[in-house]
Amino acid sequence: MLHENYTSWPSGPKLTTASLQKDLNIFLEDPLGEKALGNPALSMMTAGFTSKLKGADAVRTGFFKNLFPFKEAAATAVKPEVRQMEQYALRAAKDGLYPIMERGSKEAVGEMFLKTGEVWKFGTTINPASRYSGSFLRNTGSGLNYVTEFKSSLFKDVLQMEKTRITDFRTLNGFLPAGNKMVK
Repeated sequence: MLHENYTSWPSGPKLTTASLQKDLNIFLEDPLGEKALGNPALSMMTAGFTSKLKGADAVRTGFFKNLFPFKEAAATAVKPEVRQMEQYALRAAKDGLYPIMERGSKEAVGEMFLKTGEVWKFGTTINPASRYSGSFLRNTGSGLNYVTEFKSSLFKDVLQMEKTRITDFRTLNGFLPAGNKMVK
């Protein structure tokens, strides 16, 4: 429950639960209060939580003493998760024949011999756990290993890394990895 003084700030608009939640989220990202200047709600949170208030008298007066629900919320709040994307390689688990994929075809157009550890495909994903099933990895060619090569929260960086890996592979070998249909 919000403290009555907080919901009826004397100078300015009435604060709502939504605006308090927004302020709390900003506070969680900026606990020292650099963004709090000019924002009464953030100033109160910053003052009450970090003791940065000029003169401890305001805290002793009890004005901030009932802000503990916010302190509790701050301690237990989960920051929004930053999505990590990754660039991966599917590599041959053992020596054997692996399917050659081609753009415009859902079925393999041929087979290629790969030695253990050689790249079959480069790709990107947000959710590696569900990107490929275990049966796909076991049953494609003589088996594939999923290897994370690069992680970032920036989509463009992950895509650039994938493109670089594929084009470098093509430059060295004269063809795309057998599992890649194209350079994105």
